[in-house]
Amino acid sequence: MIKLPPDFELDRYGLHVRLVNENDAKFILKLRTDPTLNKYIHKTDEDVASQVAWIRKYKLRERDGIEFYFIFSYNGVEYGVDRLYKIHNKDFVSGSWLFLPSSPVGVSALAGIITKEIAYDVLNLENDFADIRKQNKSVIRYMMMFKPSIIREDAENIYLHFEKSKFNECKKTLIDICEGSLSK
Repeated sequence: MIKLPPDFELDRYGLHVRLVNENDAKFILKLRTDPTLNKYIHKTDEDVASQVAWIRKYKLRERDGIEFYFIFSYNGVEYGVDRLYKIHNKDFVSGSWLFLPSSPVGVSALAGIITKEIAYDVLNLENDFADIRKQNKSVIRYMMMFKPSIIREDAENIYLHFEKSKFNECKKTLIDICEGSLSK
């Protein structure tokens, strides 16, 4: 099993990505408790100490190579988070993708691409699974750009499977669009 080093950082497409640490608790709470962002995620207690405790437990999963939680910044400003979790064999789940409404156009999309690139190219994983709330139409539209297979649906969620080859075929156009938006 390939693991990321505790000091993992990456600069790509104008964004900086690093692993979450305890000092990120307030920022993560800001994202998770924002009423415009938390419509489609599990509710979070607004207690910083609880978030720090969660991060400490997460760091154990990170150490074991079964979960990686990233902070993304652009021009030195932190804008959002994304996560790889339930890593097993060559499979993983991508999610917890939350970005400030004030994020420059393209930042969140590029971060989603980078997260998948870390999974596929750095960790050598192959199958990405995601469950998305059906009401979260904008995220579903974005995810469908990568031509996933619909595994199933229930009353609340749509369950998707992304293949590495299809992701690599589809990502270039979106990268070009997003990088163009950021360079304006």
